[in-house]
Amino acid sequence: MKYVSLVAGCLLISINLARHCAIASAQVIEDQTLPNNSIVTPQGDVLEITGGTSRGNNLFHSFSEFSALADQTVFFNNGLTVENILSRVTGSSISNIEGLIKANGTANLFLINPNGIIFGENAALDIGGSFIGSTADSIQFADGSQFSAVNPEVEPLLTISIPLGLQYGTNPQDITVLGTGNNLSIDFDTFTVNRSDRPTGLQVASGNTLALVGGNISLIGGNLTAPDGRIELGTVAEAGLVSLNQDDLGWNFNYEAVNNFQDISLTEAASIEVSGNGGGNVQLLGRAINIADGSAILADTLGDVSGEQLLITATESLEITGAAIDNYFPTRLSTDVDLGATGDGGDLIINSNYLLVADGAQINSGTFDLGDAGKLTVNAVEIEVIGESADGEFASGLFAQADFGETGNGGELNIFTDYLLVADGAQISTTTFNSANAGNLTIQATEIELLGASGEFSSGLFTSSEDSGNGGNLNIETDYLLVADGAEVSTTSFYSGNGGTLTVKAEEIELFSGSRGTGSSGLFASTEGIGNGGNIIVETNSLLVADGAQIAAFTASEGDAGSLNITANTIDAIATSPGGTPSGLFATVQPGGIGNGGELQITTNQLQVREGAQIAVSTLDGGNGGNLTVNARESVIINGSSDNGSSGLFANAISENGSGGNINLVTNLLQLEEGATISVSNFPSSENSTFEPGTGAAGNLNIVAEEINLTRQSIISADTFSGDRGNISLATKLLSMREASQISTNAQGTATGGNITIDARNGFIVATDFENNDITANAIFGDGGRVDITALDILGIEPRSAPTPLSDITASSEFGLAGNITLNTQDLQTETGVIELPFNFTSPPLAQGCTPGKANNSRFVNIGRGGLRPQGDRILDSKEILGDVQIPQQWNNAQAQSTESIVEAETWIINEQGNVMLVAQKKSNSLQSWCF
Repeated sequence: MKYVSLVAGCLLISINLARHCAIASAQVIEDQTLPNNSIVTPQGDVLEITGGTSRGNNLFHSFSEFSALADQTVFFNNGLTVENILSRVTGSSISNIEGLIKANGTANLFLINPNGIIFGENAALDIGGSFIGSTADSIQFADGSQFSAVNPEVEPLLTISIPLGLQYGTNPQDITVLGTGNNLSIDFDTFTVNRSDRPTGLQVASGNTLALVGGNISLIGGNLTAPDGRIELGTVAEAGLVSLNQDDLGWNFNYEAVNNFQDISLTEAASIEVSGNGGGNVQLLGRAINIADGSAILADTLGDVSGEQLLITATESLEITGAAIDNYFPTRLSTDVDLGATGDGGDLIINSNYLLVADGAQINSGTFDLGDAGKLTVNAVEIEVIGESADGEFASGLFAQADFGETGNGGELNIFTDYLLVADGAQISTTTFNSANAGNLTIQATEIELLGASGEFSSGLFTSSEDSGNGGNLNIETDYLLVADGAEVSTTSFYSGNGGTLTVKAEEIELFSGSRGTGSSGLFASTEGIGNGGNIIVETNSLLVADGAQIAAFTASEGDAGSLNITANTIDAIATSPGGTPSGLFATVQPGGIGNGGELQITTNQLQVREGAQIAVSTLDGGNGGNLTVNARESVIINGSSDNGSSGLFANAISENGSGGNINLVTNLLQLEEGATISVSNFPSSENSTFEPGTGAAGNLNIVAEEINLTRQSIISADTFSGDRGNISLATKLLSMREASQISTNAQGTATGGNITIDARNGFIVATDFENNDITANAIFGDGGRVDITALDILGIEPRSAPTPLSDITASSEFGLAGNITLNTQDLQTETGVIELPFNFTSPPLAQGCTPGKANNSRFVNIGRGGLRPQGDRILDSKEILGDVQIPQQWNNAQAQSTESIVEAETWIINEQGNVMLVAQKKSNSLQSWCF
């Protein structure tokens, strides 16, 4: 036996953020366990290894220790016909390798040491084939034989078979690779990775495999390189077999017989790279995988061959965090098509129970040249994408893009998860910056939360076109979607390419803007170029849009805006942001927009708009506004206002050239309360708007409802400042107006008043005459419009030549010609009919039958032109001042005279004379009336 003693050295090993010094005796010592033993011969700094036992194309070596210091070379001087060099360490020492391991020809080198392996900062490989470093107990062969490092005394049945697998014991030991970092940076001119100063570290020849398979695997500033080849990091936590198979890239690994795994970490700017003419293949398999501090895994396509695959599987967690601030390089996974490459990019696949991408880390699958980008797919139970880098340069996120220049199409980005959180400026997006098309972004999740913003980055999900290529579609399927605090979901066209379609299918959607002041949260599809904006399609059971959040499809340039189509069981739009931005649904032409606005279609059972929220199709510039169509099977309730304007439905034309869209509303019950508004006009919907009234034509307003109730200064209007007039058409069985409510097509300036048509031929129009409820088609300098009303009866409101404090129907003009008023009340026949009366027509006065001394329940009946109130219970307080309450000397026990009781009306009939009679069914009542 020959013995070579090497100088003791100090390896600085950093595991879990700490390095500690260990004295390692660097030596290579052969053992005496082979038929033909290995021979180690020192030649200066070179340790030549010869001998060993050959079986076919396999060469077996066995050592009791295997370590090498820096500046030394361990040279396997094998014959060129050898295909596999299989070496084992049978002693109890860890292999500490600081120097170079070399072999002849294209032989694959297997090194197994069950005690563990450490590759130092200067460790390197010079072999023509693949390298497999493992802490397995033995190598298994296809014929059933094994080459064991833990039972070396058993004479091995050495074989000509190829290796079949790595057999691990009950406690597999660790593998560590140390280094000085990757020295990678981002070229901000091209946004590509600058790898010119990257150390290769442990490297195998092009097209081969570099595999480290053991217990915990740590790359601490270390670098692994296999151009166009495969890099495998696999972990095993207990006894099991990792299967081996040869393929075009050397060796692939199968872990079906392994039940539990250990951890993998890449820290301190470590790197793995298989980039080459065609990007290679990377697989990481572990329990908890941590990639941090500007570390990188690169499988980029650099030439004309298509890339392979980057696959990471973490049974517990995958955390990708941080950036190397000194080099402005974020922690990164990528399968990009680089500049000058024509091959397609490889796919990037992540499987994990939990995925965290944070602090500026990024996952990328893009193209910078003619090749198409690969797919990016994430399968995880829980995903959190959070924040930005410490210097604010990089948003955390997942990105699939077709970058600047003439490139192939962007790749698809698909996410499948139970829970997705994107917060604090993090983003998930597909983008095209050129004539190629961006890929689609698809997310299927049980729950999605998009929260906040940071610096210049809004959190959210995005697809966009920055050039002539079309943006990708954005598809979301989830049980619950929350977008809040400035986060967004959007598809955008910035130039000539069309924006993608945004589709959201969810059981429940909640959108809140919050108070961060970074802009409205919401769902958006827009164009800011000559390309058309994408459509928005929302299908949900419950939609809540509050505190300034919005769903909007708009154009701010030449392209046409997309349409907004919402189908929901219930829709609630509530309030404004602290800055006054209304919550709501919008399809608009923004300032600078000459493209046309899109259609806004709502199909729902119940729609509520309150506290200043709005639903609007508006044009603020040269483009025409789209139409607003609402089909609400049960009800539309619009209530209240904010400091910035009324709650309501609006189709405004606030521009010189653009015409406003129409509003078409169909529902069972339409209720406007507390100053709520439905309007087609060329006036701004906001009271604090800086826009002047427009000169474009106002649209028409068409409402079909079983019942329409307007209370407390609510408004239905088609008012115009100038331009063509807007008209109102109402079809209903009951129109009720209370407390200064209005229906108007009034015109200012020289505009003509619009027309009002109310078809209540099977019902009533009811107002309170002294509350100043008005139906008006008035003008100032122009002519008044027409008012045509058809009803069974019109109660509480009368035609007049000019507005009065009473309830009026007018079509007047101050300086122009008066319009026409036509009232058609049905010629009532002798046939009788019964209809349930509406209620809440008036605020009835109390009939003082008795003077109550304290609050009591009382019943009242009010008879007037507005009909009878069917329910009259309420608490009353006496306002009478009582005098002397002492008991008088004389007591008169007289009985109160019986009077005929007043009965509330319940129905109406048409008598033989054709008059309407309010009647009630007579009921026997033996109860006495008592006053206290």
